[in-house]
Amino acid sequence: MPQYFPMYVIPVEDVLSMTMLRPHEELLNAGTLVQYEEGSQGSVMFISHQWAGSDHPDPFFEQFKILQEALRKMMSNASGVSANILVEMMYAQDTKGVTAKELTSQPLFLWYDYFSCPQIEAQMGKTRQQAISSIAAYVEKCQYFVVLCPHVRHAENEALTKKSWESRGWCRLERAAEGLRLQGKTGLSIEAQIPVGEGQFRKDEDRSKLAEVLCDFVPGFISDTTDPAVLTVERFMYQNGFLSIREPDSAGWPPLCYAALDGSPMLLASLLEQRADVNSSSTKYDKLFNFPSRMSALSICVALMNNDACRVLIEAKADLHAEDDLKHNATHWAALAGNAEALQLLCEHTPQTALTPNMLGFLAFGSACMAGSVEATSFLRAYTPQAEIAGSLHVAILCGRGSEEVVAQLIEAKADMNFRLQTPLLSPLGILFACMGLRHRWTASTLSTYAYHHENATPLMCSIITSSFETAAALVAAGARTDLRNSRGCSVADLALEMGAPDFVREALLGPGAAREKLVETYVFHGLRRVPM
Repeated sequence: MPQYFPMYVIPVEDVLSMTMLRPHEELLNAGTLVQYEEGSQGSVMFISHQWAGSDHPDPFFEQFKILQEALRKMMSNASGVSANILVEMMYAQDTKGVTAKELTSQPLFLWYDYFSCPQIEAQMGKTRQQAISSIAAYVEKCQYFVVLCPHVRHAENEALTKKSWESRGWCRLERAAEGLRLQGKTGLSIEAQIPVGEGQFRKDEDRSKLAEVLCDFVPGFISDTTDPAVLTVERFMYQNGFLSIREPDSAGWPPLCYAALDGSPMLLASLLEQRADVNSSSTKYDKLFNFPSRMSALSICVALMNNDACRVLIEAKADLHAEDDLKHNATHWAALAGNAEALQLLCEHTPQTALTPNMLGFLAFGSACMAGSVEATSFLRAYTPQAEIAGSLHVAILCGRGSEEVVAQLIEAKADMNFRLQTPLLSPLGILFACMGLRHRWTASTLSTYAYHHENATPLMCSIITSSFETAAALVAAGARTDLRNSRGCSVADLALEMGAPDFVREALLGPGAAREKLVETYVFHGLRRVPM
């Protein structure tokens, strides 16, 4: 990856001692910043975050204080970072997460945009754009990629959460660069990639700046043609190294699947005119996008919000029932992407695809819950039996998508906020939970704890096990019961103690009072129906 501006990082010791944030120029003049050279100085942690002010990343020092507390816990002898529960489910070998020993075995530095990139308008000239153009190179050199998205309010009173972080264009650029790293580095989350340019920007001119960075990922294309369709195909063939319209590359992807990634209706139509198979699908698992083998070009289109391209394939008679190795059809992928427009398009043609279960037994509505999409769950309610909706809070929580908005949407759809979880032993999840529950006795992790305690657990219990405190707060605000016990005799308060939840969370689960009010006020921003605290 090309780098146009030095990579400035800051030692973790200086980060932990800060009481206020100072811009790049001040830290550079004070000699606090280090110009990092890979392989010679230690490891670097890239911090991706959403600014809480228009001109300052953290005006009230709220996000950064939480980062400091997290770093102290991560680097202590008593703590590390457990692998993401979905990472464990999909890659059973990646269960160690990041240990405190690993973090402290060599000097640790942080890359944080306010410290590492020029900030003062009068002094920066072209240097800030050079730093922006170097983001992919910076991420490539980092050993850890951390998303900092605690629940705080923007200076303009907007609630900042993981969902809002995901929507920001700059954050999407950083995440895209993290996904394209060539070296095997530590990752704690798995998420399908989403288009950078469709992210939200406070300054619309920033969209074109990111386009320059993304286009330079594969440099060197030159063409003399003036025909837009021909130019599109030529650029596509060059960027992907294809010589044949139908043959897959070494990664197992045929040209039409790559064209579905691009999302250009003109490109797809041109390839179909040259006899590309409209039902082309991948032949291998793709780790970058977390796409399974046998995923169709149509599913790729809807997963990446390329809905005009989706229409081209449907008009060309693509098979809407085609399933990949996870038994996801295009409707499942539209639900996973929160793509309500594509869901409407697909269900208008074949509504029965919304009633086809995937490998885990979930209908498309369950896939929408896995994605935490309010729009998709709202649309699919009309196509979903009530029995599927009743236990849907558990699906959202298991996948870490139980935001306040999702909880409110599912409860409004008649999901049972006290649903007692029962997983058939011979189902895929039942077998996994049985194995992980046995393993829990000698090697504990978030997934093994979930598996060990899930029988007859309520959504509130599962939200505590997965440290989904926003979900827990929303459920408490909506009136979820705290007196129930799972099959192992544990209450939600017992589980909070076992999981090491913050003191105010544990106290909130014991009964009404100031701690419960604090829990709700910390996480519930959007007026979810409340019961007395």
